[in-house]
Amino acid sequence: MSGSAEEGVQIERSKEHLEGLQQFHSALEKLHTAEAELARLRVDLLSRGVDLDVCDELHW
Repeated sequence: MSGSAEEGVQIERSKEHLEGLQQFHSALEKLHTAEAELARLRVDLLSRGVDLDVCDELHW
């Protein structure tokens, strides 16, 4: 019976780990989308003659 309880705990931890990975992946996709939007905005502004000398890179 103890093995069954341990398996249940491991299954629960695996589910939590998977959920965490899914949340991280979702946040990473949002980050990439935001970076692409910033790049498009910069190109649009440059085409209008507005040069923003701003570092928009993220550093970990």
